[in-house]
Amino acid sequence: MASFKNDVYEICVEAVKGFSGWEFSSGRFINKLKGHTNLVIYGGFGFRGDVASFYPGVQLNNKKLAKLCRIVIGEELPASIVSFQRISNSLESIPSNLRLGCDIVKNKGMMPLEDVDAAIRETFVDISDARDLFEATIRDGIRFIEAHYDLSSEEKFLSALPAKYETWHVNSPYDEWERRKGVVMCLVRMLIGDFDFVERYGSAGFETIFPKETREIELILKSLPELKGRYERTGSVV
Repeated sequence: MASFKNDVYEICVEAVKGFSGWEFSSGRFINKLKGHTNLVIYGGFGFRGDVASFYPGVQLNNKKLAKLCRIVIGEELPASIVSFQRISNSLESIPSNLRLGCDIVKNKGMMPLEDVDAAIRETFVDISDARDLFEATIRDGIRFIEAHYDLSSEEKFLSALPAKYETWHVNSPYDEWERRKGVVMCLVRMLIGDFDFVERYGSAGFETIFPKETREIELILKSLPELKGRYERTGSVV
């Protein structure tokens, strides 16, 4: 397994060379040129034998948010994370049959796929074609980031969150206010001085599709007086 994983990762290293400012590390394409936020196009890799599942997406890691997360809830969370599955309808470079995810295999020609449904067969990618797939993934990731985030300044980036986009299917709801993402938005709003939002989000009046993360919300509400006072004194919560 390790050998095939190394082969796949070596192709990723080669694929990213054509994209200025980007590098590959630990299963992710990363751009660190924005000092306040690291841009990530993750592979969502899963390895089993000579097969690598590939379910990519974008993730933006803001440094101030990461610090605030550690202080308030004891763990880091990304400022934004969007899987390509959710936005498959807006992808342009990844082939349409691979936009909901795929499996990269060592030798597609040797796989017993004769009795497998044609639509499923088309989601297998021979490793010889993986570089084209990775380059397409990077292009789609960069395109989504540029279209949905204002990275001209940290304040503009945080103030414009969450990203607004259409999901690929009516049964795949827009979830930027849900669960852990809702927790993130509470912390993001605190970073920009909007402390009232936390109380609104924690109230029954702010409706969500899924149950809220009550433990984290309680921790945030508990920290609110201290962090609000710090913001009033210094203009920052971290």
